[in-house]
Amino acid sequence: MGSAAETTRSLHHVLHDHVLVEVFLPQEFRCNGCRTLGIGLRYRCHGCDFDLHLYCSTCPMTLPCHMHSDHPLSLLRQPQGLMMQGNGRLCNVCRDSLQGIFYACPLCDFDAHPICTQLPSTVKHAVHPQHILSLQPGGPNNCSICGFACNYWRYGCAYCHVHLHFECVLRPPRPIGLSQLQQPYHAPPLLFPLPPRPPYYPPESPRMRMPAVVDRLKAGVQAGEVFGNS
Repeated sequence: MGSAAETTRSLHHVLHDHVLVEVFLPQEFRCNGCRTLGIGLRYRCHGCDFDLHLYCSTCPMTLPCHMHSDHPLSLLRQPQGLMMQGNGRLCNVCRDSLQGIFYACPLCDFDAHPICTQLPSTVKHAVHPQHILSLQPGGPNNCSICGFACNYWRYGCAYCHVHLHFECVLRPPRPIGLSQLQQPYHAPPLLFPLPPRPPYYPPESPRMRMPAVVDRLKAGVQAGEVFGNS
């Protein structure tokens, strides 16, 4: 009799007629739920080449969300072909297109990918050890790590002028003196003391970035990590 570690996890999902099995494959895939890219662990039907992110396979029909505390979010599905007509919706959090299942508050016109709702509400970072950084929307600001525009949701300090892109939370602070420069700072490659599973996607692949950033941030927060310490 096999051990629990050897047991293959499987599930039925409303989006597919066949049983989906949890597998780890090194190749990237496009989630047939939210239609964003992923890599590594997924629920898969090999016969139909059908894949789901782990979270998309289990996300509830209604979701209380710290990003939008006024109302619970409802799980919806973008009609096929709508994006081709140029009338598609954008995720309020990452600003990428919504092409499959997504969460929405119709009363407030708030939409989000399922994976984007899983961003931690707070993080700690070495660039600003005085205060915890909170997930927040906001107007135009510059990221305190890379120096580029930070126009939408980000991690920021409620008391100080500190703003970080989601992916820049995973980078070390700027070298001393560069924070006063006007030109953007090209940060060094990411270093991960806690390697995530699946692995982090490089920032050169923007469509792959968000699921990996969420996984990495969640792992770090659960471990009590102060990000940016190499």
